[in-house]
Amino acid sequence: MKTKTVSQIAKENNVSPQALYKRLNRLSTELKTYLHKDKNGRTLVDPDGERILTEGLNRVDNQGYKPVDNQTDHVVYEFNSFLQDQIKVKDQQIQDLLDQNKDLIQKVEYFQVLLKNEQVIKTLPRPDEDQEDQSEPKRNIFQRLFNRK
Repeated sequence: MKTKTVSQIAKENNVSPQALYKRLNRLSTELKTYLHKDKNGRTLVDPDGERILTEGLNRVDNQGYKPVDNQTDHVVYEFNSFLQDQIKVKDQQIQDLLDQNKDLIQKVEYFQVLLKNEQVIKTLPRPDEDQEDQSEPKRNIFQRLFNRK
């Protein structure tokens, strides 16, 4: 029977020794018979105790999470679903804003065309102004006051 230290078990299972000690303290009643201390004060675990201690550590659910315990697991899942709902809401808000942006861009382009057309119209001479200029030359104020036609 080969015993291992908590650090060795933690390294083999890719968890921190602190996490393993926390689990060890939670399962202390079940593991009492499998735990021993060496002369240096390190905690040694029998193979059967190692199996109990590591049971569930490497369990991965369908979303890739390693649960710590049932209560924490439940809270994490609730929070995760809440965040996923929030992401869906934000995605919808972003899509609405993008649609509004598209509409505003179309309106701006339409108004730019209208403005350009209006500017072109203003630069063109009006037909009635052309006729006045050609028929009668402009007279200054004295000519208008003292010269009668």
